[in-house]
Amino acid sequence: MGLSAALEAGGIQLELLTGPLTGVHDPNGMSAMLFAVLAVAAQLDREYIREKPLEGQQAAAAKGNHGGRPKVIDDDMLLFARALKDKGTDPGDREEAENQDRQERRQTPLRRIRALAETDSQHTATPLTRLPQFKINSWRVSCLPWLYPEMIPVGRIDVEPDRIPGRLRITVRRNDPWKHALAHPVIDPASPYARYVGDPATCRKPLVIGGDPETGAPLPLTLWDEDEGGKVVFVGAKKGSGKSVLLSCIKERVTACIDARLIQINLSKAREDRRWAPLAIANALGMDSGQTRQARRILRWVLTAIVARSEDPALAASKVEPTPGTPLLVVVIDEIDAAASDPECKALLAKIASKCRSEAVALVIAGQRATVQWMGGGDLRANVDIAVLGRFARAAEARKATGEEFDMPDMGAYGEGHPGVFLVTELGGGGGYDRGRVFKLSEPEQLDRIVAGRLARQRPYIPEPGFARMARLWAQITGAIPDDDTGSTDAGPGDTGGLDLGLDLAGDADETAAVTAKIAAARELAAQDIDVPDVDPEVWQRVVAERRRQFDAAYTDVNLPEADQAAILAMLAAPGGVSTRAAAAALSWSHTTVHQQLQRWRLEGVAEMRGAGSARRWHLTGRAAGGQHPAAYPPLHAVPDAPAGQAGGDAP
Repeated sequence: MGLSAALEAGGIQLELLTGPLTGVHDPNGMSAMLFAVLAVAAQLDREYIREKPLEGQQAAAAKGNHGGRPKVIDDDMLLFARALKDKGTDPGDREEAENQDRQERRQTPLRRIRALAETDSQHTATPLTRLPQFKINSWRVSCLPWLYPEMIPVGRIDVEPDRIPGRLRITVRRNDPWKHALAHPVIDPASPYARYVGDPATCRKPLVIGGDPETGAPLPLTLWDEDEGGKVVFVGAKKGSGKSVLLSCIKERVTACIDARLIQINLSKAREDRRWAPLAIANALGMDSGQTRQARRILRWVLTAIVARSEDPALAASKVEPTPGTPLLVVVIDEIDAAASDPECKALLAKIASKCRSEAVALVIAGQRATVQWMGGGDLRANVDIAVLGRFARAAEARKATGEEFDMPDMGAYGEGHPGVFLVTELGGGGGYDRGRVFKLSEPEQLDRIVAGRLARQRPYIPEPGFARMARLWAQITGAIPDDDTGSTDAGPGDTGGLDLGLDLAGDADETAAVTAKIAAARELAAQDIDVPDVDPEVWQRVVAERRRQFDAAYTDVNLPEADQAAILAMLAAPGGVSTRAAAAALSWSHTTVHQQLQRWRLEGVAEMRGAGSARRWHLTGRAAGGQHPAAYPPLHAVPDAPAGQAGGDAP
């Protein structure tokens, strides 16, 4: 009606060119009825369009779907916001702190996520601000709506399963724990960890080698305990991850203990090891053959000491407890692959690792990989008690040390690529671990100052009375007897005091030499040009044909019952064909039996294989589909030759 009034006021007429109402219509007079009908129809259409979506929304609401976008504030966010309000956090201070931290981390190339609020806007002396623990009833944690509107590296978010299935415990670290290195308490007495690092110390307690930036707790490493005795520790990390600094922290603690003595072996560069050498009772450092012989002598002496302590009646207890008179012998071997490449060192290490527990001997081996070959063989790896893992090039490398049953966190992501970040876990202990950053102890002048200070008050090492039988071997190790450069350890039965070490190093050397000779002979044979005589092509074809006939006769000598053959033929006739596995499952025959039947039909021209890869299926051939496939016949069998003069006749 409004349109009709507008047309009438403007003196405009409506002309319809097609349809049943063709013509000119004036808003005045009888044509006014036409405009009224059109207006009613348009209004009905608008009401219909409006009512149908409302009916759909009501039907969806009855099913529990209320539509619309997700709520801006859910129950978790509301609970968290109320906690912030009760705490009295100033929004202005929080915004200023967020902007400052965002600018500091803007160039960090790690994957980041959004966060929503903050528990503590004030920057304190605590190296880490830890949020309250939240439990989310879902394993999908890639997007958490209650996290801060701040870019946080993924390594600062920990997700751990709760004891209740289906729940997760999520911890977010807001501050950068790696911004400042941890100064060693011996260098910086004001360090918060100074109370954990005493001098003198004892190896009966775990040695503190660093701190946990998440909680401020110390990072301990146990070399001896009352329950199990001496430990075998593996330190693994790729180059540039702070492995040498970690070993320096271990040596600093060992040399501070009044009931422990350090022994060093590094058949590689050994730059840092040489600075600790004055405090060690024995050293084999360097890549020349003389140091390899020295390493053999040291390891033989350690194994002999284990046997001597076990036979000493004065040490009748089940475990030798470290004392200043019977100290814990801590053998630290860096670049274990270099030492294990020597067959004699490898055999000695395996024996020491299996016998050291009860005789106050600890073994610390370090390397860049955790494979069996790199670590010195399966016998040595099987006796590792504690794994200290740093950053690896691949995450799967850490599982080679801990086993597939435990999935340890990636230290590369946790440490955001910083060196010196390590994880300490006891193998077979249920998957628990401690992690953190080791103390910074790498400057040469710092090492020299520590060594000089302790060397001035360290008592000279005097071998135990039970070691008197190894006096000559000890004299070779300390240099009292010069190295004769013969390539041997000069350690005969007299050097070990007649003690049986349970080793057959000569037999191992002979076996290694025999295998090496076989490999050399095989390589020499492979390098030769073998003259293969030419074979007549016709003879070659006959040989191949005969071999094929023999194979087919042996492989296709199977004949399923007629009912099963008919069932398989029906499957082959299907448009999609059938796979061998599906046919075997349908008939309860073995996969091999059905495959032999299908191969037999293939040779007879009844069945053929089509497709490639996982899409391969057996089908009937065109001739067989037309009903020309032969009937089933008994298995292949030998028939007598035809009588003379009856070639081509039927066999009797």
